[in-house]
Amino acid sequence: MKKIISLTLALLILSSFSVFAGEPSEWAKDLIDENMVSYLNNTGITIDYQKPITREEFAVLSFYVYNQLHDVEYDFEIVNPFKDVNNHIILLAYKLGIVKGVSDTEFAPEKTITREEICIMLSRVITKKDSLSETEINEVKGSIDTYSDKAQVSEWALPYVEYAVKNNIMKGVSDTEISPKSECTFEQALVLCSRIIK
Repeated sequence: MKKIISLTLALLILSSFSVFAGEPSEWAKDLIDENMVSYLNNTGITIDYQKPITREEFAVLSFYVYNQLHDVEYDFEIVNPFKDVNNHIILLAYKLGIVKGVSDTEFAPEKTITREEICIMLSRVITKKDSLSETEINEVKGSIDTYSDKAQVSEWALPYVEYAVKNNIMKGVSDTEISPKSECTFEQALVLCSRIIK
């Protein structure tokens, strides 16, 4: 079904109540952008700081980062290819090339997102700002060679992980591990995106 989607519609307040579960950890409190938290709350997302963040939640978060980095007006026609999602912000992020489905017809919004998938989404946000091509991303080599679990990075994610690490979008969980298949908590994602905006 075709829809005309505008920024106003995408940022429509779905809930007038603050929805939080718990508090951020001490290490994260001063690192989280409060404007980002307000935005997510206004889109109806429940912020549970210590739980793993889902693909839907991180897609919405990535769209917020995109809007902080780009001066763009959204007013275009879009076809929803996904049978499992009808979130206007996800559809905008898909149209902009920030996110993709797990298949041609499924987005898997409730599935938790991995660190390597985060690298892909945020690298797309950053490279669109800098007008970098896929070829230029693929040219980045060697930035994760020092990590002992480099071989665990999926082949389809490797260029983006390399790019993300080189550009300080993503760091290792330790000096020797990048942990590409690990989940990311909500507060970790908020800190990561806050760092990019600042």
